[in-house]
Amino acid sequence: MLFFSDASHAVVAVSNTGSVAYRTPPADSGQRQLVWVDRSGREEVLGAPSRPYVYPRLSPDGRRVAVDSRDEGLDIWIWDIARRALTPLTFHPALDLSPVWTPDGARIAFASSLAPQTSRRAQRSRSR
Repeated sequence: MLFFSDASHAVVAVSNTGSVAYRTPPADSGQRQLVWVDRSGREEVLGAPSRPYVYPRLSPDGRRVAVDSRDEGLDIWIWDIARRALTPLTFHPALDLSPVWTPDGARIAFASSLAPQTSRRAQRSRSR
């Protein structure tokens, strides 16, 4: 189950194993934290650096989070929860947004303005 509402509400992603990650509503600075919430409602900050994250998507195995960041790069990033590492998936001047994992977790589809018209693209998620 994935939930998204307007910018004044949290954005939530749920893995096949029942883990939940969400982005809190934006503060005035636009900087956001990625947060786990367990079934009892206990929150745990994932440790990713604060950035203007949008559309967090948890990998099917619950080990990584794909997210677009609305900072200077406008790219898709992957947060590896166990390694505590944030890695760019895309790194070009085009706008990339709305990442979605394939069911096997091997690829991420996203919208991109890299082509002459905005289009959907898919790219390997690199680490598994």
